[in-house]
Amino acid sequence: MTIYADFARFYASGEYPGYSMRIADRIPELLADWGGPTSGRLLDLACGTGTFTLEMAARGWQVSGLDQSDQMLDFARALAVERNLRATFVKGDMRSFKFQKPFDLVTCWFDSLNYLLNEGDLSKAFTQVRTALKRGGWFVFDMNTICGLMAGWMRDKAYVQAETERYLELHRPVFDYESNIVTLRITIFEKEGELYRRYDELHSEKGYPQALIQSMLEMAGFEVMQILGSLKDLTPPKPDSGRIWVAAQAV
Repeated sequence: MTIYADFARFYASGEYPGYSMRIADRIPELLADWGGPTSGRLLDLACGTGTFTLEMAARGWQVSGLDQSDQMLDFARALAVERNLRATFVKGDMRSFKFQKPFDLVTCWFDSLNYLLNEGDLSKAFTQVRTALKRGGWFVFDMNTICGLMAGWMRDKAYVQAETERYLELHRPVFDYESNIVTLRITIFEKEGELYRRYDELHSEKGYPQALIQSMLEMAGFEVMQILGSLKDLTPPKPDSGRIWVAAQAV
């Protein structure tokens, strides 16, 4: 079952891109405050429909987006044309990719790194990002915490994520306490005349301890500059933080 094959168009028309918009509004100011890059070449990993990527292009960045989903990339390219913005969108794997020129900034949002379900793959991704960055370049990303997956995602055994005149989106999560992996079954019923067509996708995310994430970044050649538990309040992570935001600099 290929994720985002059918889900991409519901994702693009739903509330999901709003998260990327909020990140794009917040991150440039934070980078400036932290002493990070404020312009240059940007690579957005797991760029999805290109919302964040193109917002940064509108702010003057030279942007590239990488994603594994053909369907999501189709939406990203169409959005670039619609907004008359320059961007390069490439199909690829965040664990193994190549670009000719190094980047000043690499980003990865909406817990996309949690989709890497073992430490080896996460380590490969961090190492690949370091290779893609200039010395002194920055890597900024978010991840769901173990608590976020275990408590936040499992608050309800099943819930309606979205309900419109056109479709109903149902989420059913299951958490494995040994592996710290949550498997989310997304079921969508789309209206077609008097009947409904059903789509199912399985999405799995793994939670990693913060100390392990920091250690793996350092081994990959980064200095961790910031770890936040709240992007709004700019406060450190707490035991019950559902998500962390990390900023690291290539050394």
